[in-house]
Amino acid sequence: MSTIKKKITKTDILEVQVQQLQEDVVEIRSDISVLKKDVSNIKHHLNNMDDKLDKILDTVSDNQGKLHQRVTILEHHTTHPPVILSV
Repeated sequence: MSTIKKKITKTDILEVQVQQLQEDVVEIRSDISVLKKDVSNIKHHLNNMDDKLDKILDTVSDNQGKLHQRVTILEHHTTHPPVILSV
């Protein structure tokens, strides 16, 4: 029996490398797709957090206004105490 030996050419090597690169491209595209979804989810989460922060800031602002009113009333009562009339 004779063994057939094929000489490996540069073209053969390049064909294998091209095939490997094509497989890598498919995998990279899949990874990019997953990353795009992750980025989209992160953007959505950040938008929700931004909305929540806006609501918190509005609440803080409202509470500051109420506190300022109370301080003003207390300052007024401190500088102008109520007069108690004896009966």
